[in-house]
Amino acid sequence: MKFLKFLVPCTMVALAACMAACEDDNSGLSPEGGSTSGLTPDENKEKFESIASEVVAQFEPTDHEALLTAVNDFCRFSDYGYLEVDRDEFRSASTLIKALGDVCGKNNLGKVLLFAGANSDLYRAAQYYGIYTYANGTWSKSPSNDRLEFNFTTQDNRKVKFSATTSGSEVIFWKSTDDGETLAVPEHASATVTVNGSEVCNLTMNAQLNAAAKTANIEVSLNASGYIFACNVNATPNKATANFNMSKNGTNIISGNADVTGQRMTDPTEADEDNPQNLFNNASSRVNILDDAYVTASCSNIKGLVDQLDAIDAKYDWTQDEQCYKEQAIAVNNAVDVNLYYTTSSAVVASLEAHAYISDTYYNSYNGQTIEYWDLESIIVFDDGSKYSLDEYFDDEVTFGDLIDSYDELEHQYRDYLDYFE
Repeated sequence: MKFLKFLVPCTMVALAACMAACEDDNSGLSPEGGSTSGLTPDENKEKFESIASEVVAQFEPTDHEALLTAVNDFCRFSDYGYLEVDRDEFRSASTLIKALGDVCGKNNLGKVLLFAGANSDLYRAAQYYGIYTYANGTWSKSPSNDRLEFNFTTQDNRKVKFSATTSGSEVIFWKSTDDGETLAVPEHASATVTVNGSEVCNLTMNAQLNAAAKTANIEVSLNASGYIFACNVNATPNKATANFNMSKNGTNIISGNADVTGQRMTDPTEADEDNPQNLFNNASSRVNILDDAYVTASCSNIKGLVDQLDAIDAKYDWTQDEQCYKEQAIAVNNAVDVNLYYTTSSAVVASLEAHAYISDTYYNSYNGQTIEYWDLESIIVFDDGSKYSLDEYFDDEVTFGDLIDSYDELEHQYRDYLDYFE
């Protein structure tokens, strides 16, 4: 069932149209002339900071203190305790627990999408059975016929239970020719973390798979103390979609959708695996930020863009960086479109475009020549026609100083709970 391996790649390509565009791209610039948002670039800076600060304010590290402390101590005990667990079994469980910490410690919505993948650590961990208890520096095992469970007491004397289980039918998508080991996608899977008897994290997955039609619909939800990270992935041979959402106590913080079209996406040939761009046609994505702004991104011809970039790269050697990257910027700008809007208007506030620039220089003292190294950067283009380097525009400690300080403080608070895990 190799088609299941492509459930996440299909949808992630659509998301990559947004994520990669933020680093490489854009065509679709706003019309020439006056500002359609009515704000200058500096005024937009202030509004961007206000929106971003509102997002940062949604997160309170102490909400996840119990969970992150449990994750941190599990990592410590599993490294130094004598853990008699099958290597693959432990690795899957350990990676899953770390992933839960990564989602909540970094508010990583993208990580939740990976739980929908055919090689998800949730599936891997839940296929094993056994109850493990940590005491006096040693893990001991007792049998179980329905779950994988780890019990331990944190360094500050809180009792933790981590468990993973599956139910319903399974679809085997990989089997080792060496030892017969199999990996399968179950119909239902879940993982929970309790601290002193109170549930602090619950991860669930429900899958509807049709091997004959090579289709899949997978729903994933992670609830951690009122923070909900959720996604739905639907894949067919010709289209894949993903809907995703991050909310806190009923308030949407980040939400969006992405889709990609193509052919054989859930049943690629060996030739496709060597040239995955052959599977995809176009992709689009929209990401909503609170109720304040949204970003749209699209790629009109994924295969054409990848092939064109490869051809340009093959045409030049390392001494021709400038020509190479300038041509690649044109190719990206013709195929990829990324725009920012405020929800109060349908007018484009800003767009992104790719731009070739000198990323570094090297002075050769032997011949007295200076060598220039080129790369691509993102340029933010406002609706009044003004352009700024994206890195320089947002890396502004004068305008964004308070936001940068707030984010750094938030990050440090989360890291304090994960001193060993980090």
